[in-house]
Amino acid sequence: MAWRMDVELPQFSPPLMAAVQEYRAQVQLPSYYQLYPQPANIEGHFQRQTARLIEHQTHIR
Repeated sequence: MAWRMDVELPQFSPPLMAAVQEYRAQVQLPSYYQLYPQPANIEGHFQRQTARLIEHQTHIR
């Protein structure tokens, strides 16, 4: 039988749920962007990559 993800959520015990909520309230979880900082200047990055590509193309001609 294929497992259906949309049937219903599993039933967790109320004490477990309360403990998780208490933990989440106490512990500051960093956001994705704090964990994995993004390049600040993405436009500059693409300009540099384009310049490198043009240099490469003119070099191999």
